[in-house]
Amino acid sequence: MNNLLLIIYFLLCLIFSTVISPQIVPRLSVGGASVSLTDFLFIFFVGCIFISRLMHKNESVPARSYSIVLMIIFIGVGVIGFFNGIFSKDVGINLAVREGRNFFLYLVFFIYLGLSLDGKNVNRVVNILLILACLTSFFSILEASGVVERIPFIAGKIKTLTTGGEEMAGVTRVSLPGVSVINFAFFILFFQLSQKISVLRLSLMLLVSLGFFLSFNRGAWLSTILAMVSVFFFLPPLLKKQVAIKGFIVFFLALLLFVGGLSGIMGGRVKTYLDAGTDRFATMTVAGMQEDNSFMGRFEESRILLEKLKNRPVLGFGLGALTQRVTWGKEGNKESLRSYETGYAHNGYVYLTYKLGILGLLAFLLLFVYFSVKSLKMIKRLKDPEIGAIYVASVGFVISIVPHSLVNPRNMEGKWIIIIASAMALSHLCLSVDALASRKIQGGISNDIIK
Repeated sequence: MNNLLLIIYFLLCLIFSTVISPQIVPRLSVGGASVSLTDFLFIFFVGCIFISRLMHKNESVPARSYSIVLMIIFIGVGVIGFFNGIFSKDVGINLAVREGRNFFLYLVFFIYLGLSLDGKNVNRVVNILLILACLTSFFSILEASGVVERIPFIAGKIKTLTTGGEEMAGVTRVSLPGVSVINFAFFILFFQLSQKISVLRLSLMLLVSLGFFLSFNRGAWLSTILAMVSVFFFLPPLLKKQVAIKGFIVFFLALLLFVGGLSGIMGGRVKTYLDAGTDRFATMTVAGMQEDNSFMGRFEESRILLEKLKNRPVLGFGLGALTQRVTWGKEGNKESLRSYETGYAHNGYVYLTYKLGILGLLAFLLLFVYFSVKSLKMIKRLKDPEIGAIYVASVGFVISIVPHSLVNPRNMEGKWIIIIASAMALSHLCLSVDALASRKIQGGISNDIIK
């Protein structure tokens, strides 16, 4: 049953969170809503979990957490928002189902609870995540290199990089859905390298880092740095020392490659990309952001939505609700401008509140704040260093979503939700596996004493 769960999970991740375009998946019209084959897979998946839990109903869970209860409450508020959207004359079943398909991927959290408490399951999940991250990174590099034309089955945006309103000639920004899994894999590999440096892990880290860099996502870069710094202070002394020493080694190697690339010895194309990345990173200052029209426009966007929210502050407008009409195109060519209704907003907290109201925002904040604080306190309790590295990486990634959602609605995007839920559940699985292993060791010692 565990292998079945993991195989289906692998397929769902391929469809939702890596490089495969959801548009190639067959869809049916059911009751006025567009239902995808993946929706049926997801229902089947939940059924598998239920059966698995019945088969392992006598298995104790050493590490219990209120995060499970808070996740149920948050999803419950989402259900209210779903029906709020369905019965709204401005939304309807089709739009509600479209956004509900993304939001209810938070249920992936419970999929992990169907896995038996075995360290092998932790490694299987991690290996799947790393494979997906490497696959996405490979396609990102392939697209950015210009060696191939646009690959039709690949989802995401591939366009010329624009920073501060200016296009960077010769630099392609690759924003695939799999940036979420790349980001998580970056955390995992970093903390695994802090335990043991190997050629394989360094190679994977290089590949994933390139994919992460090519996303040119400043929000992800900055939130990752902030989360790693936050987690570092809660590490036990020995692990803190390992992270500091081996992290410095990895950073020094990366710096050598970066400086070498900037010098031009790796070729003009590499230098062009690194120059663009340096310029983009340099804009992450107060002055740089104030000069960025795209960034500053998000404050006005939030102001408009919060003004509308005064009409329905408690429950919001429901999943699928349209937020605004936007105009997209080049100002220099009026004929290319197009206007359309969207349910999108850049600030994830405003986005969530507009759809699920203050009730939804409070449920989200309660879940994430509790998870972050409790998980940081639990870091020092883990005994297995390898399991501990994966646990710290999972906690760090979830924490990074808190600042990241201020500039991008990662907390409401399906391609990120499935990885967020996976990271939260993986941390819970790590705690339970480590606690169970510790109990077995202690039990074995007690038996030896009795004998």
